[in-house]
Amino acid sequence: MKILRISILNLNSLKGKHEIDFTQPPLVDHPLYAIVGPTGAGKTTILDAITLALYGQTERTKSLTDAKKEVATVMTHGTGQCRAEVEYETSAGRFRSVWRRRRAHKKASKDLQASERELSRWNATTQVYDILATKKREVDQLTEEFTGLTYNRFVRSVMLTQGDFDRFLKSDTGEKAAILEQITGTEVYRQLSEAAFRKHKLAREAFDRATEAIAHTMPLSEELRQELEVQLGEEQSLATQVRDKQTLITVQLNAFQTANKLAAQRDAAALHRQRSEAAYAALSGKRHRLELSDRLSPLRSDLDQEEKLTKAINELTARRVELIQEATTAAAALTNASSRRDQAHRQLEEFRAEGPQREQRLIEAEAVETTLHTLREREEAGSSELTRHLRSRQLMVAEQKALRSEIGTLEQQLDGLSEENVTAALEALEQELPELDRQLSTLDTQLKYLEVQKSIAAVTQEQSKLQEQLDQVRTREATLELQLKIAEQAVDLAQKEQQNAQLKASFEEHRRRLREGDPCPLCGAEHHPFLHAADSPEESPDALQRKITRLENERLSVDNELLAVSRKANALNVEWNGSTRVLAERQTQLAALGRAPEMSRETLTLRQQEYREALRSGKDRQQRLRRLRPPLPQLQIKRAELAAQEKAHGALQLQIAEIEATLQQIQADAAAQRKALADLLHPHESSGTYRRHHQDRSNRLQHDCTQLTEELQLLTTRSVKVQERTAALEEQLIARRQELSEVTARIGAALKPLGLTMEQAREQLLNSDEVSALRQQLQHADQERITARALAEQAEEEYRIAAAGLVDLPAEESIRQEGQRLTEELTRRERDIGALEQRQKEDDRRIEELALRRHELQSLEGERDRWARMNDLIGSADGKKFQSFAQSITLQRLVAVGNRHLETINPRYQMIYAPPPPGGKENLDLEIVDNYMNDNRRTMETLSGGETFLISLALALGLSDLARGKQLIQSLFIDEGFGTLDSKTLDQAMVTLEQLQAQGKTIGIISHVQQLRERIQCQIRLEPVGDGFSRIELAN
Repeated sequence: MKILRISILNLNSLKGKHEIDFTQPPLVDHPLYAIVGPTGAGKTTILDAITLALYGQTERTKSLTDAKKEVATVMTHGTGQCRAEVEYETSAGRFRSVWRRRRAHKKASKDLQASERELSRWNATTQVYDILATKKREVDQLTEEFTGLTYNRFVRSVMLTQGDFDRFLKSDTGEKAAILEQITGTEVYRQLSEAAFRKHKLAREAFDRATEAIAHTMPLSEELRQELEVQLGEEQSLATQVRDKQTLITVQLNAFQTANKLAAQRDAAALHRQRSEAAYAALSGKRHRLELSDRLSPLRSDLDQEEKLTKAINELTARRVELIQEATTAAAALTNASSRRDQAHRQLEEFRAEGPQREQRLIEAEAVETTLHTLREREEAGSSELTRHLRSRQLMVAEQKALRSEIGTLEQQLDGLSEENVTAALEALEQELPELDRQLSTLDTQLKYLEVQKSIAAVTQEQSKLQEQLDQVRTREATLELQLKIAEQAVDLAQKEQQNAQLKASFEEHRRRLREGDPCPLCGAEHHPFLHAADSPEESPDALQRKITRLENERLSVDNELLAVSRKANALNVEWNGSTRVLAERQTQLAALGRAPEMSRETLTLRQQEYREALRSGKDRQQRLRRLRPPLPQLQIKRAELAAQEKAHGALQLQIAEIEATLQQIQADAAAQRKALADLLHPHESSGTYRRHHQDRSNRLQHDCTQLTEELQLLTTRSVKVQERTAALEEQLIARRQELSEVTARIGAALKPLGLTMEQAREQLLNSDEVSALRQQLQHADQERITARALAEQAEEEYRIAAAGLVDLPAEESIRQEGQRLTEELTRRERDIGALEQRQKEDDRRIEELALRRHELQSLEGERDRWARMNDLIGSADGKKFQSFAQSITLQRLVAVGNRHLETINPRYQMIYAPPPPGGKENLDLEIVDNYMNDNRRTMETLSGGETFLISLALALGLSDLARGKQLIQSLFIDEGFGTLDSKTLDQAMVTLEQLQAQGKTIGIISHVQQLRERIQCQIRLEPVGDGFSRIELAN
């Protein structure tokens, strides 16, 4: 995997858009580059952008990256959105991963929204990226598929944890497992150990609970169970006997209940029979009425006809009276209509005789109206012209007022000045102001000369102090370098003594093995004169080792102090060079300013203020006079316009007076003509109204004559028709009376034998509905009487039979008491039987439950034993039992892979795993074999800073190889880890990194070390821009 480009928008301190392109110069030409900048500038933010774009999280925030808490967000403060974008290349192709997040409406004050992810593949045909996924789960799956790395594997294979390994090598035994677990991500082994312990504990507790439960669920013994069943059988037998007796009692009680019920039914039937007989007797009147109605039913049609004829005769008689009255009214109306027609004819003749006189008046009135119309037109024209002149006069007055106001304003602005005075004052100011400006510029230059001169003195004084400090530091540096050289010589001498001691110890061992007469393995001689020579006193190996360690520590202390002094000297040197540049700039600036001023600073400052005030006052007066120059011509123009307006206003006043006199004469003439017209047409207003009024009257009179003639004709016709209807009605009345006489004779003949009048017959005669209802009522009463008699006889017989069956039985009350006693006995025995059956069922349940619990106990026992074996192997409450064993295997794998890198970096050293003693505790120790020192084994405590760096870097590269699996990683980042290296070790580290670069890897180093920054030419610099923000710059 190789990273091609990184794009950042508003992440932490990197506000705005930033881009790092590894495919363009200078990064494409320098596989080894440095990411530098002060603390908090955003160096690690670049690494965060990579993991955010690929996996949606960072090492610093983990799962909080998508949280809504403000403290967890990576978005730059005060912005509304952020984005991280990475383009990279793998064996599967070229891809682009994007992570973005925003606030609502992209406003900095709104709430945070959920993050968004996107994964795209480069399309070589279209030369654009095609989107593959936007859902987070799909993006994670495809990213892992294309890169072959999970998040943890990516972090451990691309971002080298050299600093963590350095801490691991220097930690004690208690911390090593936790650090190694954190570095390698193998916390699962500790979790397995803890899980095995918990599982065994849970399985053991479950087995104990099951054992205890069995003790509380034991069934009855065989003797108790048999006794229970016998007791249950006896109780059931006795209960059966009680039920049989209870059945007999129930039969006897039912017989008494049946007899009592039949006696009640017998009494009820006798009562019902008496009531039905009484009801039948009560209907005798209705039976007589029905019989009489049946005898009168043949007369029903004649009685109805008689009633209809009587009603018809009455109606005809009333109609005849109405016709007689109508005939009388019609005759009177006919007489009245004839009189009104004659009067209307007379009025029409009189109106036609007055026609010529009315026409003459109309002619005179129309002539007067024509004259009035002419006068009205002249009056309207005069009024319109008068209104126009009055409006013009009003506008003139307003314009004159405005002109007077403008003239007053201009005169006030000029303040009594003439055009000549304004011009002269402006010319004088244009000569004075440049001279004031020139003098003020000279004063500014002289003051600036004094300021620069003062600054030079301050810089010179500061530079003298820096020079003194630098001399002291350089003296101390030379002293320390001499001490370091002496310390290194002492260490070398002590190491040689140690080697000589070891060699001499070897010789002494050979000498002790020599025997007189045996050949010497070195010279071959058989005589050994120094065989029994006394040993010279020498220091022991442990004393020599302690001496070397002490000298090494002294050398390291001097080396560290020398490093600190060198850094201070470099800082002072940089500060001194900066002050030198500032001094040169100030001297150049002083030379450019000319000669020194003759006056003091206070005098120059006072004069500068006076000139500035004079210059400001002169410019203000110049601007005011320039503003006064344009109004002068305008004032003359306005005065001329005002005079012309006043002259036109006088002429307009004369025209208005003439028009008003003419209008008054027209109005007088019009009043005289209106009076003459009123006399001619009174009470009408105009000739048209007068003509329409008399024309309407003529038409109305003509219409009245015609209408009255038609009304007379209609009344005559109506009178004739009334006479005709009256004659026809008389004929109908005679015929109806004859028919009524015949019907009345027939009814009287039929009613005479019955002794009834016609009205009585109508009352006794029922209609068909009444006959039907009465007949049905009588039939129902007769049937009810017959049925009640039969039911009474049947109830009497049934009661007699039932009473005969009760003769041999005891008294009902004694039977009822015996039944109650048996019920109570049966209830008691059934309750006892229920209790015994419940005990039996409970015992059966316990037998079944015991079988199940014993089977479950066997299963729990197997589970307990299985987890007990697992717990014995790897389990512990804190997880350290299996953790230490697993981390020792992980460490051995890391050592094997790391040694391959260490051989490339520096073949002098080799790492070996130091196993614990048999039965001892795992310590996760490493030892270093020095191949240049006769394979001497050294512990980690004896390594120098440079040697520790080489070992930790080799382990970090080894972890990268293990984490990446089969993926080829071409982009590496090393974050910090160089701050404690001296210059010699730093040189060695740079050689190591250059060797890695030669293997085709692109390596980015994040560090604060100045020497490292100076050694690496290509740099990604993060420069602070204020307010806690930074920008990215590429430097070569």
